[in-house]
Amino acid sequence: MKGVITAGNKHTAEAGAEVLKAGGNAFDAAIAAGWMSFVAECTLTSAGGGGFLTGFSEKGQRLSLDFFVQTPKSKQLPQQNGEKLNFYPVELDYGGSSQTFHAGLASVATPGCVAGLFHIHKTFGTIPMRELVQPAVELAKNGMKVDAFFAKIIQLVGPCVSSLPTGKKLFKSSGEFPKIGDLWKMAKFADTLEYLAQNGSGEFYRGEIARKFAEDSRSQGGYLTREDFENYRVIERNPLVVPYRDYEICTNPPPSAGGSLVAFTLKMMEKHKLQKTDFGSAEHLNLLVNAMRQTYLAREEKFDPNVYQPDVSDQFFDKAYLEYRREHLKRNATKRGSTTHFNVADERGNIASITTSNGEGSGYAIPETDIMLNNMLGEEDLNPNGFHQWENNKRVASMMSPTILLKNNQPVLATGTGGANRIRSVVSQVISNHVDFKMPLEENIRSPRLHWEAGKLDIEPEFNPDFISQVNTSEELETHIWEEKSFYFGGAHSIGIDEKGNLTGVGDDRRAGASITV
Repeated sequence: MKGVITAGNKHTAEAGAEVLKAGGNAFDAAIAAGWMSFVAECTLTSAGGGGFLTGFSEKGQRLSLDFFVQTPKSKQLPQQNGEKLNFYPVELDYGGSSQTFHAGLASVATPGCVAGLFHIHKTFGTIPMRELVQPAVELAKNGMKVDAFFAKIIQLVGPCVSSLPTGKKLFKSSGEFPKIGDLWKMAKFADTLEYLAQNGSGEFYRGEIARKFAEDSRSQGGYLTREDFENYRVIERNPLVVPYRDYEICTNPPPSAGGSLVAFTLKMMEKHKLQKTDFGSAEHLNLLVNAMRQTYLAREEKFDPNVYQPDVSDQFFDKAYLEYRREHLKRNATKRGSTTHFNVADERGNIASITTSNGEGSGYAIPETDIMLNNMLGEEDLNPNGFHQWENNKRVASMMSPTILLKNNQPVLATGTGGANRIRSVVSQVISNHVDFKMPLEENIRSPRLHWEAGKLDIEPEFNPDFISQVNTSEELETHIWEEKSFYFGGAHSIGIDEKGNLTGVGDDRRAGASITV
Protein backbone atom coordinates (compact mmCIF):
# COMPACT_ATOMS: atom_id res chain seq x y z
CA MET A 1 0.00 0.00 0.00
CA LYS A 2 1.38 3.41 -1.00
CA GLY A 3 -1.29 5.38 0.78
CA VAL A 4 -4.92 6.43 1.15
CA ILE A 5 -6.79 9.61 0.29
CA THR A 6 -10.30 10.55 1.36
CA ALA A 7 -11.98 13.61 -0.08
CA GLY A 8 -15.28 15.29 -0.87
CA ASN A 9 -15.28 14.38 -4.56
CA LYS A 10 -14.03 11.45 -6.62
CA HIS A 11 -11.99 13.75 -8.90
CA THR A 12 -10.27 15.31 -5.88
CA ALA A 13 -9.44 11.86 -4.54
CA GLU A 14 -8.25 10.62 -7.94
CA ALA A 15 -5.89 13.57 -8.36
CA GLY A 16 -4.19 12.75 -5.07
CA ALA A 17 -4.15 9.02 -5.84
CA GLU A 18 -2.38 9.63 -9.16
CA VAL A 19 0.42 11.40 -7.32
CA LEU A 20 0.75 8.62 -4.75
CA LYS A 21 0.98 6.08 -7.59
CA ALA A 22 3.73 8.16 -9.18
CA GLY A 23 5.77 7.97 -5.98
CA GLY A 24 4.84 11.31 -4.45
CA ASN A 25 4.40 11.70 -0.72
CA ALA A 26 1.21 12.62 1.15
CA PHE A 27 1.96 16.34 0.87
CA ASP A 28 2.47 16.14 -2.92
CA ALA A 29 -0.84 14.30 -3.19
CA ALA A 30 -2.54 16.87 -0.96
CA ILE A 31 -1.37 19.71 -3.22
CA ALA A 32 -2.76 17.99 -6.32
CA ALA A 33 -6.01 17.28 -4.50
CA GLY A 34 -6.20 20.91 -3.39
CA TRP A 35 -5.91 22.28 -6.93
CA MET A 36 -8.45 19.73 -8.14
CA SER A 37 -10.93 20.65 -5.43
CA PHE A 38 -11.03 24.21 -6.80
CA VAL A 39 -12.51 22.72 -9.99
CA ALA A 40 -14.50 19.67 -8.89
CA GLU A 41 -15.74 21.29 -5.65
CA CYS A 42 -15.82 24.92 -6.76
CA THR A 43 -19.18 25.38 -5.04
CA LEU A 44 -17.47 24.77 -1.68
CA THR A 45 -13.89 25.96 -2.06
CA SER A 46 -11.75 28.09 -4.33
CA ALA A 47 -8.30 29.49 -4.99
CA GLY A 48 -9.97 32.66 -3.71
CA GLY A 49 -10.59 31.16 -0.27
CA GLY A 50 -8.42 30.01 2.61
CA GLY A 51 -7.57 26.95 4.64
CA PHE A 52 -5.48 25.07 7.14
CA LEU A 53 -3.24 22.03 7.27
CA THR A 54 -2.73 19.83 10.29
CA GLY A 55 0.02 17.36 9.53
CA PHE A 56 2.28 14.67 10.86
CA SER A 57 5.59 13.99 9.14
CA GLU A 58 7.45 10.72 8.76
CA LYS A 59 9.97 12.13 11.26
CA GLY A 60 7.25 12.46 13.92
CA GLN A 61 6.86 16.23 13.56
CA ARG A 62 3.43 17.70 14.30
CA LEU A 63 2.52 20.46 11.86
CA SER A 64 0.05 23.32 11.55
CA LEU A 65 -0.09 25.70 8.60
CA ASP A 66 -2.44 28.67 8.59
CA PHE A 67 -3.26 29.87 5.09
CA PHE A 68 -6.68 31.18 6.00
CA VAL A 69 -7.97 34.58 4.96
CA GLN A 70 -6.72 37.88 6.41
CA THR A 71 -8.77 40.95 7.30
CA PRO A 72 -7.99 44.14 5.32
CA LYS A 73 -5.40 46.60 6.60
CA SER A 74 -7.98 49.38 6.65
CA LYS A 75 -11.74 49.87 6.94
CA GLN A 76 -11.51 53.12 5.02
CA LEU A 77 -13.39 53.10 1.72
CA PRO A 78 -12.69 55.33 -1.28
CA GLN A 79 -15.05 58.27 -1.54
CA GLN A 80 -14.84 58.93 -5.25
CA ASN A 81 -18.08 58.69 -7.20
CA GLY A 82 -19.99 58.36 -3.93
CA GLU A 83 -19.41 54.59 -3.84
CA LYS A 84 -21.13 52.76 -0.98
CA LEU A 85 -20.19 49.60 0.86
CA ASN A 86 -20.88 46.59 -1.37
CA PHE A 87 -22.25 44.28 1.35
CA TYR A 88 -25.71 42.70 1.40
CA PRO A 89 -27.61 39.81 3.07
CA VAL A 90 -28.43 36.57 1.28
CA GLU A 91 -30.54 33.82 2.85
CA LEU A 92 -29.63 30.23 1.98
CA ASP A 93 -32.07 27.34 2.45
CA TYR A 94 -30.54 24.03 3.55
CA GLY A 95 -33.80 22.20 2.97
CA GLY A 96 -34.74 22.04 6.61
CA SER A 97 -32.90 24.97 8.12
CA SER A 98 -32.02 28.38 6.69
CA GLN A 99 -29.13 30.73 7.45
CA THR A 100 -28.40 34.30 6.43
CA PHE A 101 -24.98 35.18 5.04
CA HIS A 102 -23.61 38.38 3.50
CA ALA A 103 -21.96 38.72 0.11
CA GLY A 104 -20.48 41.52 -2.01
CA LEU A 105 -17.00 42.96 -2.48
CA ALA A 106 -16.88 44.19 1.13
CA SER A 107 -17.32 40.58 2.31
CA VAL A 108 -13.99 39.54 0.78
CA ALA A 109 -10.93 38.90 2.96
CA THR A 110 -7.44 38.40 1.51
CA PRO A 111 -7.34 34.81 0.16
CA GLY A 112 -4.66 32.33 1.21
CA CYS A 113 -5.21 29.06 -0.67
CA VAL A 114 -2.73 29.77 -3.46
CA ALA A 115 -0.01 30.80 -1.01
CA GLY A 116 -0.81 27.79 1.16
CA LEU A 117 -0.40 25.15 -1.55
CA PHE A 118 2.84 26.73 -2.76
CA HIS A 119 4.13 26.85 0.83
CA ILE A 120 3.36 23.16 1.36
CA HIS A 121 5.19 22.43 -1.90
CA LYS A 122 8.26 24.45 -0.94
CA THR A 123 8.45 22.75 2.47
CA PHE A 124 7.50 19.13 1.73
CA GLY A 125 7.04 18.71 -2.03
CA THR A 126 9.07 16.26 -4.10
CA ILE A 127 7.30 16.55 -7.47
CA PRO A 128 7.36 19.70 -9.68
CA MET A 129 4.33 21.95 -9.30
CA ARG A 130 3.64 21.87 -13.04
CA GLU A 131 2.94 18.13 -12.67
CA LEU A 132 0.82 18.55 -9.55
CA VAL A 133 -1.55 21.03 -11.21
CA GLN A 134 -1.97 18.90 -14.32
CA PRO A 135 -4.96 16.76 -13.22
CA ALA A 136 -6.89 19.93 -12.31
CA VAL A 137 -5.85 21.64 -15.55
CA GLU A 138 -7.11 18.73 -17.64
CA LEU A 139 -10.46 18.52 -15.86
CA ALA A 140 -10.94 22.30 -16.03
CA LYS A 141 -10.28 22.27 -19.78
CA ASN A 142 -12.13 19.10 -20.73
CA GLY A 143 -14.93 19.41 -18.21
CA MET A 144 -16.68 17.07 -15.82
CA LYS A 145 -20.25 15.87 -15.76
CA VAL A 146 -22.26 17.58 -13.05
CA ASP A 147 -23.43 15.07 -10.44
CA ALA A 148 -26.35 15.33 -8.02
CA PHE A 149 -24.28 16.78 -5.17
CA PHE A 150 -22.67 19.50 -7.29
CA ALA A 151 -26.08 20.46 -8.67
CA LYS A 152 -27.57 20.52 -5.17
CA ILE A 153 -24.85 22.75 -3.73
CA ILE A 154 -24.87 25.21 -6.64
CA GLN A 155 -28.60 25.65 -6.11
CA LEU A 156 -27.93 26.27 -2.40
CA VAL A 157 -25.12 28.83 -2.75
CA GLY A 158 -26.39 30.17 -6.07
CA PRO A 159 -27.93 33.33 -4.57
CA CYS A 160 -24.47 34.23 -3.23
CA VAL A 161 -22.16 33.25 -6.10
CA SER A 162 -24.32 34.81 -8.81
CA SER A 163 -25.15 38.01 -6.94
CA LEU A 164 -22.62 40.13 -8.90
CA PRO A 165 -22.08 40.23 -12.69
CA THR A 166 -18.71 38.43 -12.70
CA GLY A 167 -20.05 35.62 -10.53
CA LYS A 168 -23.18 35.32 -12.63
CA LYS A 169 -21.01 35.03 -15.74
CA LEU A 170 -19.05 32.18 -14.15
CA PHE A 171 -21.93 30.11 -12.75
CA LYS A 172 -24.89 31.12 -14.95
CA SER A 173 -23.29 31.73 -18.35
CA SER A 174 -26.14 29.85 -20.03
CA GLY A 175 -28.79 31.70 -18.04
CA GLU A 176 -29.23 28.98 -15.41
CA PHE A 177 -27.12 27.04 -12.96
CA PRO A 178 -25.48 23.77 -14.08
CA LYS A 179 -27.80 20.75 -13.88
CA ILE A 180 -27.16 17.05 -13.44
CA GLY A 181 -25.47 15.72 -16.58
CA ASP A 182 -24.22 19.10 -17.81
CA LEU A 183 -20.53 19.49 -18.65
CA TRP A 184 -18.82 21.86 -16.21
CA LYS A 185 -15.66 23.58 -17.49
CA MET A 186 -13.34 26.25 -16.09
CA ALA A 187 -11.07 26.93 -19.07
CA LYS A 188 -9.80 30.27 -17.77
CA PHE A 189 -8.89 28.70 -14.45
CA ALA A 190 -6.93 26.02 -16.31
CA ASP A 191 -4.88 28.75 -18.00
CA THR A 192 -4.42 30.51 -14.66
CA LEU A 193 -3.19 27.31 -13.01
CA GLU A 194 -0.61 26.65 -15.71
CA TYR A 195 0.56 30.26 -15.45
CA LEU A 196 0.92 30.06 -11.66
CA ALA A 197 2.72 26.69 -11.81
CA GLN A 198 5.27 28.22 -14.16
CA ASN A 199 5.71 31.59 -12.44
CA GLY A 200 4.90 30.99 -8.77
CA SER A 201 2.40 32.33 -6.27
CA GLY A 202 3.86 35.84 -6.52
CA GLU A 203 1.94 36.27 -9.76
CA PHE A 204 -1.30 35.86 -7.81
CA TYR A 205 -0.42 38.24 -4.99
CA ARG A 206 1.75 40.83 -6.73
CA GLY A 207 0.95 40.50 -10.41
CA GLU A 208 -1.88 41.16 -12.83
CA ILE A 209 -4.44 39.05 -10.92
CA ALA A 210 -4.05 41.15 -7.76
CA ARG A 211 -4.15 44.37 -9.80
CA LYS A 212 -7.44 43.42 -11.50
CA PHE A 213 -9.17 42.59 -8.27
CA ALA A 214 -7.81 45.59 -6.34
CA GLU A 215 -9.07 48.00 -8.99
CA ASP A 216 -12.58 46.55 -8.85
CA SER A 217 -12.55 46.34 -5.07
CA ARG A 218 -11.64 49.97 -4.54
CA SER A 219 -13.99 51.29 -7.21
CA GLN A 220 -17.01 49.16 -6.33
CA GLY A 221 -17.25 49.26 -2.54
CA GLY A 222 -14.75 46.68 -1.27
CA TYR A 223 -12.11 46.98 1.43
CA LEU A 224 -9.13 45.12 -0.06
CA THR A 225 -6.22 46.84 -1.81
CA ARG A 226 -3.11 45.64 -3.64
CA GLU A 227 -1.19 46.12 -0.42
CA ASP A 228 -3.41 43.53 1.28
CA PHE A 229 -2.49 41.00 -1.41
CA GLU A 230 1.20 41.89 -1.43
CA ASN A 231 1.57 41.53 2.35
CA TYR A 232 -0.18 38.14 2.69
CA ARG A 233 1.94 35.39 4.26
CA VAL A 234 1.36 31.77 5.30
CA ILE A 235 1.88 31.28 9.04
CA GLU A 236 3.54 28.21 10.53
CA ARG A 237 2.08 27.57 13.99
CA ASN A 238 2.44 25.00 16.73
CA PRO A 239 -0.66 22.78 16.65
CA LEU A 240 -3.04 22.87 19.59
CA VAL A 241 -2.50 19.59 21.45
CA VAL A 242 -5.07 18.70 24.13
CA PRO A 243 -5.28 15.36 25.98
CA TYR A 244 -8.58 13.47 25.91
CA ARG A 245 -8.66 10.31 28.02
CA ASP A 246 -5.54 8.39 26.89
CA TYR A 247 -5.39 10.11 23.49
CA GLU A 248 -4.15 13.46 22.25
CA ILE A 249 -6.10 15.79 19.96
CA CYS A 250 -3.76 17.57 17.54
CA THR A 251 -5.70 20.33 15.83
CA ASN A 252 -5.88 23.86 14.52
CA PRO A 253 -4.69 26.42 17.14
CA PRO A 254 -5.89 29.98 17.89
CA PRO A 255 -6.64 32.52 16.62
CA SER A 256 -8.93 30.08 14.79
CA ALA A 257 -11.70 28.88 17.05
CA GLY A 258 -12.74 25.50 15.66
CA GLY A 259 -9.98 23.31 17.09
CA SER A 260 -10.24 24.90 20.53
CA LEU A 261 -14.03 24.43 20.59
CA VAL A 262 -13.75 20.79 19.51
CA ALA A 263 -11.26 20.11 22.29
CA PHE A 264 -13.32 22.04 24.87
CA THR A 265 -16.46 20.05 24.04
CA LEU A 266 -14.56 16.81 24.56
CA LYS A 267 -13.01 18.06 27.81
CA MET A 268 -16.55 18.70 29.07
CA MET A 269 -17.34 15.03 28.42
CA GLU A 270 -14.06 13.60 29.68
CA LYS A 271 -15.11 12.75 33.25
CA HIS A 272 -18.19 10.81 32.15
CA LYS A 273 -17.74 7.10 31.55
CA LEU A 274 -19.25 6.95 28.10
CA GLN A 275 -17.70 3.52 27.54
CA LYS A 276 -20.48 2.20 29.79
CA THR A 277 -23.16 4.15 27.91
CA ASP A 278 -24.95 3.18 24.70
CA PHE A 279 -24.46 5.41 21.67
CA GLY A 280 -27.62 7.47 21.13
CA SER A 281 -28.99 6.81 24.61
CA ALA A 282 -30.70 9.60 26.56
CA GLU A 283 -27.61 9.93 28.75
CA HIS A 284 -25.33 10.23 25.71
CA LEU A 285 -27.53 12.79 23.93
CA ASN A 286 -27.90 14.88 27.09
CA LEU A 287 -24.16 14.94 27.68
CA LEU A 288 -23.38 15.76 24.06
CA VAL A 289 -25.92 18.58 23.75
CA ASN A 290 -25.02 20.17 27.06
CA ALA A 291 -21.29 19.89 26.36
CA MET A 292 -21.95 21.86 23.17
CA ARG A 293 -23.93 24.40 25.17
CA GLN A 294 -21.14 24.89 27.72
CA THR A 295 -18.64 25.26 24.88
CA TYR A 296 -20.84 27.92 23.29
CA LEU A 297 -20.97 29.86 26.56
CA ALA A 298 -17.23 29.44 27.13
CA ARG A 299 -16.52 30.78 23.66
CA GLU A 300 -18.45 33.95 24.39
CA GLU A 301 -16.91 34.32 27.85
CA LYS A 302 -13.27 33.28 27.42
CA PHE A 303 -12.30 32.70 23.79
CA ASP A 304 -13.68 35.48 21.59
CA PRO A 305 -12.70 38.39 23.88
CA ASN A 306 -9.10 37.07 24.08
CA VAL A 307 -8.70 35.48 20.65
CA TYR A 308 -5.58 37.44 19.68
CA GLN A 309 -3.93 37.16 23.12
CA PRO A 310 -0.86 34.87 23.17
CA ASP A 311 -2.17 32.99 26.23
CA VAL A 312 -5.73 32.46 24.99
CA SER A 313 -5.34 28.64 25.06
CA ASP A 314 -4.04 28.71 28.63
CA GLN A 315 -7.04 30.78 29.72
CA PHE A 316 -9.53 28.67 27.79
CA PHE A 317 -8.24 25.31 29.08
CA ASP A 318 -7.46 26.49 32.60
CA LYS A 319 -8.28 23.62 35.00
CA ALA A 320 -10.37 25.79 37.31
CA TYR A 321 -12.38 27.16 34.40
CA LEU A 322 -12.97 23.68 32.96
CA GLU A 323 -14.28 22.54 36.37
CA TYR A 324 -16.50 25.61 36.56
CA ARG A 325 -18.08 24.73 33.23
CA ARG A 326 -18.35 21.03 34.14
CA GLU A 327 -20.35 21.98 37.24
CA HIS A 328 -22.85 23.79 35.00
CA LEU A 329 -22.87 20.74 32.72
CA LYS A 330 -23.89 18.44 35.59
CA ARG A 331 -27.04 20.42 36.27
CA ASN A 332 -28.53 19.42 32.93
CA ALA A 333 -26.90 16.07 32.24
CA THR A 334 -29.68 13.87 33.55
CA LYS A 335 -32.51 14.87 31.20
CA ARG A 336 -32.90 16.38 28.15
CA GLY A 337 -21.19 26.21 4.06
CA SER A 338 -19.49 25.93 2.54
CA THR A 339 -16.27 24.07 3.10
CA THR A 340 -14.50 20.91 2.04
CA HIS A 341 -11.97 18.62 3.65
CA PHE A 342 -9.54 15.91 2.56
CA ASN A 343 -6.86 13.71 4.14
CA VAL A 344 -3.87 11.92 2.67
CA ALA A 345 -1.68 9.34 4.42
CA ASP A 346 1.30 7.59 2.83
CA GLU A 347 3.35 4.48 3.58
CA ARG A 348 6.19 6.58 4.97
CA GLY A 349 4.06 7.88 7.86
CA ASN A 350 3.25 11.32 6.45
CA ILE A 351 -0.29 12.62 7.01
CA ALA A 352 -1.83 15.78 5.57
CA SER A 353 -5.26 16.80 6.84
CA ILE A 354 -6.50 19.89 5.00
CA THR A 355 -9.69 21.91 5.20
CA THR A 356 -10.33 24.76 2.76
CA SER A 357 -13.30 27.04 2.21
CA ASN A 358 -14.62 29.82 0.08
CA GLY A 359 -17.49 30.53 2.47
CA GLU A 360 -20.57 30.78 0.30
CA GLY A 361 -18.81 32.96 -2.29
CA SER A 362 -18.84 36.75 -2.47
CA GLY A 363 -20.46 36.89 -5.91
CA TYR A 364 -17.27 38.39 -7.37
CA ALA A 365 -15.01 36.35 -9.67
CA ILE A 366 -11.66 37.83 -10.75
CA PRO A 367 -11.96 38.57 -14.50
CA GLU A 368 -10.27 36.11 -16.87
CA THR A 369 -9.43 33.64 -14.07
CA ASP A 370 -12.67 31.83 -13.10
CA ILE A 371 -11.69 32.39 -9.44
CA MET A 372 -14.61 33.19 -7.15
CA LEU A 373 -13.50 35.12 -4.08
CA ASN A 374 -14.61 34.34 -0.54
CA ASN A 375 -17.19 36.10 1.65
CA MET A 376 -15.56 35.38 5.02
CA LEU A 377 -16.22 38.92 6.27
CA GLY A 378 -19.91 38.17 5.66
CA GLU A 379 -20.20 35.02 7.80
CA GLU A 380 -21.82 35.76 11.15
CA ASP A 381 -20.11 32.87 12.93
CA LEU A 382 -16.68 34.19 11.89
CA ASN A 383 -17.54 37.71 13.02
CA PRO A 384 -18.91 37.19 16.56
CA ASN A 385 -18.40 40.86 17.47
CA GLY A 386 -20.57 42.00 14.55
CA PHE A 387 -19.95 42.77 10.90
CA HIS A 388 -17.28 45.38 10.10
CA GLN A 389 -16.00 45.11 13.68
CA TRP A 390 -13.00 42.93 12.77
CA GLU A 391 -9.52 43.99 13.80
CA ASN A 392 -7.46 45.29 10.90
CA ASN A 393 -4.85 43.03 9.29
CA LYS A 394 -5.61 39.91 11.37
CA ARG A 395 -6.31 36.29 10.52
CA VAL A 396 -10.04 35.60 10.57
CA ALA A 397 -10.89 33.15 13.38
CA SER A 398 -12.23 30.19 11.44
CA MET A 399 -14.25 27.18 12.57
CA MET A 400 -12.17 24.89 10.31
CA SER A 401 -10.32 22.28 12.32
CA PRO A 402 -8.40 19.60 10.42
CA THR A 403 -7.49 17.20 13.20
CA ILE A 404 -5.20 14.25 13.86
CA LEU A 405 -5.92 12.03 16.86
CA LEU A 406 -2.86 10.39 18.43
CA LYS A 407 -2.29 7.60 20.91
CA ASN A 408 1.18 7.07 22.35
CA ASN A 409 2.38 9.75 19.91
CA GLN A 410 1.20 7.72 16.92
CA PRO A 411 -1.64 8.91 14.64
CA VAL A 412 -4.79 6.77 14.79
CA LEU A 413 -7.31 9.05 13.03
CA ALA A 414 -7.18 11.98 10.59
CA THR A 415 -10.45 13.83 10.23
CA GLY A 416 -12.12 17.16 9.62
CA THR A 417 -15.16 18.52 7.86
CA GLY A 418 -16.85 21.38 6.14
CA GLY A 419 -20.04 22.81 7.51
CA ALA A 420 -19.51 26.33 8.87
CA ASN A 421 -20.60 26.49 12.52
CA ARG A 422 -21.41 22.75 12.56
CA ILE A 423 -17.72 21.86 12.12
CA ARG A 424 -16.98 21.85 15.84
CA SER A 425 -19.96 19.56 16.53
CA VAL A 426 -19.08 17.09 13.78
CA VAL A 427 -15.38 16.71 14.60
CA SER A 428 -16.01 16.31 18.34
CA GLN A 429 -18.59 13.57 17.63
CA VAL A 430 -16.26 11.71 15.26
CA ILE A 431 -13.49 11.75 17.89
CA SER A 432 -15.87 10.69 20.67
CA ASN A 433 -17.22 7.85 18.53
CA HIS A 434 -13.66 6.57 18.07
CA VAL A 435 -12.43 7.04 21.65
CA ASP A 436 -15.57 6.48 23.73
CA PHE A 437 -17.54 3.98 21.67
CA LYS A 438 -14.64 2.22 19.88
CA MET A 439 -16.52 2.44 16.59
CA PRO A 440 -14.90 1.09 13.42
CA LEU A 441 -14.29 3.96 11.00
CA GLU A 442 -17.11 3.06 8.61
CA GLU A 443 -19.67 2.89 11.43
CA ASN A 444 -18.29 6.08 12.94
CA ILE A 445 -18.74 8.18 9.81
CA ARG A 446 -22.15 6.70 8.98
CA SER A 447 -23.56 7.24 12.50
CA PRO A 448 -26.18 10.00 12.95
CA ARG A 449 -25.12 13.44 14.26
CA LEU A 450 -26.61 16.41 16.02
CA HIS A 451 -25.82 20.10 16.41
CA TRP A 452 -26.91 22.45 19.19
CA GLU A 453 -26.62 26.20 18.88
CA ALA A 454 -28.35 29.10 20.63
CA GLY A 455 -31.31 27.06 21.87
CA LYS A 456 -31.89 25.07 18.67
CA LEU A 457 -31.13 21.37 18.33
CA ASP A 458 -30.80 19.97 14.81
CA ILE A 459 -30.64 16.20 14.82
CA GLU A 460 -30.41 13.52 12.15
CA PRO A 461 -32.83 10.58 12.03
CA GLU A 462 -31.94 7.17 13.52
CA PHE A 463 -31.76 8.51 17.08
CA ASN A 464 -34.58 7.23 19.30
CA PRO A 465 -37.30 9.96 19.51
CA ASP A 466 -38.03 8.98 23.13
CA PHE A 467 -34.43 9.72 24.07
CA ILE A 468 -34.44 12.99 22.12
CA SER A 469 -37.47 14.13 24.10
CA GLN A 470 -35.49 13.67 27.33
CA VAL A 471 -32.81 16.20 26.41
CA ASN A 472 -32.80 19.06 28.94
CA THR A 473 -30.68 22.21 28.61
CA SER A 474 -32.42 24.31 31.30
CA GLU A 475 -33.78 26.52 28.54
CA GLU A 476 -36.56 26.42 26.01
CA LEU A 477 -35.24 24.11 23.30
CA GLU A 478 -36.36 24.16 19.67
CA THR A 479 -35.80 20.67 18.27
CA HIS A 480 -35.73 19.87 14.57
CA ILE A 481 -35.46 16.21 13.58
CA TRP A 482 -34.38 15.96 9.95
CA GLU A 483 -36.11 13.52 7.61
CA GLU A 484 -32.81 12.16 6.29
CA LYS A 485 -29.09 12.56 6.76
CA SER A 486 -27.88 15.81 5.26
CA PHE A 487 -24.76 17.67 4.09
CA TYR A 488 -25.82 20.23 6.73
CA PHE A 489 -24.11 17.89 9.23
CA GLY A 490 -20.78 18.03 7.44
CA GLY A 491 -18.62 15.71 5.40
CA ALA A 492 -16.14 14.07 7.76
CA HIS A 493 -13.96 12.26 5.23
CA SER A 494 -11.47 10.39 7.44
CA ILE A 495 -8.50 8.03 7.56
CA GLY A 496 -7.92 5.49 10.31
CA ILE A 497 -4.53 3.99 11.19
CA ASP A 498 -4.37 0.81 13.26
CA GLU A 499 -1.57 -0.30 15.62
CA LYS A 500 0.21 -2.07 12.74
CA GLY A 501 0.13 1.03 10.53
CA ASN A 502 -2.61 -0.25 8.22
CA LEU A 503 -4.61 2.55 6.60
CA THR A 504 -8.40 2.68 6.13
CA GLY A 505 -10.26 5.50 4.41
CA VAL A 506 -13.95 6.44 4.49
CA GLY A 507 -15.59 9.23 2.52
CA ASP A 508 -18.67 10.75 4.13
CA ASP A 509 -21.62 10.19 1.78
CA ARG A 510 -23.40 13.24 3.22
CA ARG A 511 -21.08 15.23 0.96
CA ALA A 512 -20.43 12.75 -1.84
CA GLY A 513 -17.21 11.62 -0.18
CA ALA A 514 -14.71 9.36 -1.91
CA SER A 515 -11.87 7.16 -0.66
CA ILE A 516 -9.07 5.65 -2.74
CA THR A 517 -6.44 3.20 -1.54
CA VAL A 518 -3.27 3.10 -3.65
